[in-house]
Amino acid sequence: IVLLSNGMGFQEQVLASLPSLNIYCGTTTEGAHLLAAGHVRHAGSGETRIGRAAKTANDRRPLWFHQWERAIDNSVWDSDIQPALWTKLAINCVINPLTALNRCHNGELGASKSLANQVAPLRDEIAAVCRAQGHAEIAEALPRITAAVIQATSGNRSSMLQDMDAGRLTEIDYITGYLLEVADQHSIDTPLNRALFEAIKS
Repeated sequence: IVLLSNGMGFQEQVLASLPSLNIYCGTTTEGAHLLAAGHVRHAGSGETRIGRAAKTANDRRPLWFHQWERAIDNSVWDSDIQPALWTKLAINCVINPLTALNRCHNGELGASKSLANQVAPLRDEIAAVCRAQGHAEIAEALPRITAAVIQATSGNRSSMLQDMDAGRLTEIDYITGYLLEVADQHSIDTPLNRALFEAIKS
């Protein structure tokens, strides 16, 4: 089973409740959105990374991944998927709740001075959690990566904004909610992320 979704934490829940399953995790920078039932628009090309949910001594590509590569362009087997998942999580923690609450496209986080001023301190809190979790390289690169993603996806509406507009449950529990859980484990204060979490939940 390949779990290919925004956020973190649900992987552990699946493994805990269904330990007999062979679970893999993935993350992608491909863009797509649902126009109607059975009608998906591909909005942007990117890279898809797949790896084992639980790192083991055997990190070789499974046989089925050859078929995946043939079906999905620009797919990569990742012997340690955690850094890729944490990078995507960190970026989503910045972009998704801010765009959802402000009902704006991603690019406005860079174009609007008032929104841009919210990005940096929020990002610093996220970087502190990444560092404590052992991902110092992600923490150091986060300002550059976040700015690049905001620019590259400037015309996009985040998945969280689309969910709110459609009246659906959002991914906040597995994005900012997961970050807050890890922050609590390391006794890191994250008031800006917590405020965004509570605003989205309400």
